[in-house]
Formats: sequence, structure tokens, C-alpha cells
Amino acid sequence: LCFTVLSMALDSAVKQRLLPFNPADSDHVERMEQKRPRFGSWTPEQVTTFMAQVAEDRYTAAWRLTFCGLRRSEALGLTWDAVDLDAGTVTIRQSRTARRGKQDDLPRTIVGDPKTDNGERIIPIPPEAVDALRAYRKVQQRERLALGRPLRETDFVVVDEGGRPVSPEWYSAMFREHRDAAGLPAIRLHDARRTAATLLHTEYDVPADAAASYLGHDPVTYHRTYVVGETGHDKVRDALRRMQTGTDG
Repeated sequence: LCFTVLSMALDSAVKQRLLPFNPADSDHVERMEQKRPRFGSWTPEQVTTFMAQVAEDRYTAAWRLTFCGLRRSEALGLTWDAVDLDAGTVTIRQSRTARRGKQDDLPRTIVGDPKTDNGERIIPIPPEAVDALRAYRKVQQRERLALGRPLRETDFVVVDEGGRPVSPEWYSAMFREHRDAAGLPAIRLHDARRTAATLLHTEYDVPADAAASYLGHDPVTYHRTYVVGETGHDKVRDALRRMQTGTDG
């Protein structure tokens, strides 16, 4: 990427007649062979093992959302007014991502729109995720009462005991810690989303268009439209429940 950007800059210099030629073009520099990174995913049994590992963790609800295929930025950007516990849905309308540097000795984060246009969506989540969110909300209500202020609907869902949103890097580190403690294959946090996307289609027969819509992917990738995909969300939710609990119940 750095080489490409440098080459583009030098091309611009040539066009402006600041340089007689681009010293980074293929006639002068032999590019290194690019190797695509290999990404992994887990089996349904491995997902169940991870869920057992985090069953008593403070952030169980967040881990369940992660294995529903939410991006890290989507899970950490979720606020309570975007969670409908009665309907069993969450609304993805913003993201919270890491930025370099620190503010007040804490890692900086930026709240913005979802990663893609298709990222904004309302999706049903499995009952286990709803139950975990309901229990987590009660914990936060008690914590805020002790701090002397009520839990606000605009507060972030994934926060520490003091009500502070957790940093994206910390969340990824905790995933690795739980992963290793459970003796599971080494995958990245983002591969939890890859796991959901893979298993929905290959193990649970969810139509590709429904899975794409649910995950906020570009429907063109699945050769269908977003509207058609919405009709399969209930099947996605039921499949996620089976994947996360290891049962068909």
C-alpha cells in the first residue's frame, strides 16, 4: 500500500514536470510478491466452546453479538436506545473505531456511520443474546445507581464498571485471552464475523442473500438485493441460536 501511494505521488510529480520520470514504476523497481493473508473460522462446536468460556464474563452479551456477525465497531458503537429487548432486535446505525493517539490518557475512538451503506440495518438476534443483554442492562443499572446517576438510553452498551466505553484494542485483547484459555484455534476477533458468515451459509442452509443482508454486506456479493435478504432474517436468528448453543432447541 505504501509503495502504491508513493508511486501515485511520483506520477503526479511527473505530470507536473517536477520529475522527468517515475522512479517507482515497473521499469525501475521490481515489486515484491504479495501474499494474501490466510484467515480462519471456527466450527459450530468451537463456537459453543467459546460461549461456555465466556458464560460468566461481564461482557457475555457483547461476545454473543460478536458471534452474531457484528463488526467490532458495530458492537462497541451500540447504544441502549438501539436495543429493543421486547422485540429482540438491535439497530445498527453507528460505529465506534480506534484512532491513534490518546486523550486524557485513554485510547481515542471515533463515533461515525457504519462501515458501509449496507451496514445500517435492524436485525433480530437469538433469545440467548437478548437474555444476556437484559441481564447486562440490570447490572449496569445497579452500577449507575451506585455512581449516583441513572443509566441513559444514549449510553453505550459495552462499558466497564464505571460506565466507560471499552477500547477496541482492549476488546480484541480480551477475545484472544478467552480464545486461548478455551484452547481454541488462533483466529482474530474479526474472524468471529467470518465464522458467522461462513457457518450461516454452509452449516445452517441460510440463503446467501439473507445472510448478506443480516451481516450488512453488499448484496451484490450474494447476487441478490437487500430487500429480498430481509425476508430471511428470522432464519438467520434461529441459526445463530443453534450455532451459539450447540442445540436445535
